Amino acid sequence: MTALEVLEHIPEWQDVLRAMLGLANKIVLVTVPYKERIRQTVCIHCGKLTPLYGHLHTYDMNSFPEVDGWTLRLGLIKRIKTDPSKSFLRSIYKRMRVRKKWLVAMYTRSGAPKST
Repeated sequence: MTALEVLEHIPEWQDVLRAMLGLANKIVLVTVPYKERIRQTVCIHCGKLTPLYGHLHTYDMNSFPEVDGWTLRLGLIKRIKTDPSKSFLRSIYKRMRVRKKWLVAMYTRSGAPKST
């Protein structure tokens, strides 16, 4: 199960992560911006401050919790190089190139897989 560039937009992102871990059989893979400075602007409708790109959270190496039954591995992506023949990957990450770094969190189920 994956959540690529999604959790930073969700107010209660930890609840979504727990739900993903409850549904997944083997692996949950998440990418989020790393140590992003969240920029805000004034909403033209209500006059309140709102995140410019809809990012509600910033993440670092301590953001993702250890979860019983799952092994957590964290890593950083600085720059993505794709094979020109892999246009699907290139299109997914084209927008992401403007950011300097992304945090990748991979949860792998420890022990026996969940029965379905």
